[in-house]
Amino acid sequence: MSFTVMNIIRQLVAYDPRSDSLDDRIRYCLLPITGVDPLYPGNKTRFDNPKTGKEETLKWVNEDERLDMFRIANRRIEEYNYEVDSYNLVQLWGNEDKMHEVELKEKLPLLNTYGFNVSLTEPNIQIPNDLSDEMRIFHRDPRPIYDETLHKTWLDAIDQKCLIDDWISQFNKMIFNYIQRKMNEAKKLKSWDEGNIWNRPNKEFVNWFHIEGFEQKYIYPLVSESAEPARIAPEGAGRKPDPNKEIREGHVRRLYAIYKSEDVGDQNKSDASRIIHASLQKNKPEDWEGKVYEIPTIRNKLIKIK
Repeated sequence: MSFTVMNIIRQLVAYDPRSDSLDDRIRYCLLPITGVDPLYPGNKTRFDNPKTGKEETLKWVNEDERLDMFRIANRRIEEYNYEVDSYNLVQLWGNEDKMHEVELKEKLPLLNTYGFNVSLTEPNIQIPNDLSDEMRIFHRDPRPIYDETLHKTWLDAIDQKCLIDDWISQFNKMIFNYIQRKMNEAKKLKSWDEGNIWNRPNKEFVNWFHIEGFEQKYIYPLVSESAEPARIAPEGAGRKPDPNKEIREGHVRRLYAIYKSEDVGDQNKSDASRIIHASLQKNKPEDWEGKVYEIPTIRNKLIKIK
């Protein structure tokens, strides 16, 4: 997945598309970071080896060694998950109307190859009392960020320990620049007010730079998005790009390839659409945002596959 600041923000606020309102998560949970720590402290992590069925401990000395270990471990997990998908599709064939009675195997999550944990600052603006307890104390727990681009900039800062504080301020400047872009867009559309979802985060970041004694205009963002200023689209213009579309369609293609390889059902795209739909409903991938495609939508996707 290519780098976007919005993807980092979704992770910062721990947005879960299955249950959360992204607007509320941004409004109340988007805060500056105050620290950064390794995703795997002590250069080790646990790994459930699907080949042996046993838990193993992976230990490494340097980054190259870690990458090699994770590559091998994730290859084993992917092979196992392919077998799980094959098994589940076979089980679902002819039983789509009785999905709740079909016992399916669970897939294993891949090890996160790139990432780190960040600590959030205490909110400067009072959190409303009617919010959930989870959102009121959200800032107290570290937040994992999974991104290869930022991971590599963090490793560079670790190599030169004096740069860690600079890295944190540049990370916050990166987020702040995105907030400012959203603020300017809203002002152009005459929708900037206290109720705008970016209003509280804007104040929190301005306050952080002030308290820490930074002149934010002199700080470079950690990573800049190659995005032109937003323009107001003419009436009747196309839909806003969907960054998750490629991921969802990739899952459909993968399940269709498994369907073909297992030689189940009638081996046509109409039949495959029903089974893929049932599989997604029963075991929706973690990175699939939004509702599962309906059967006609899946069939239309499959028609494009030769």
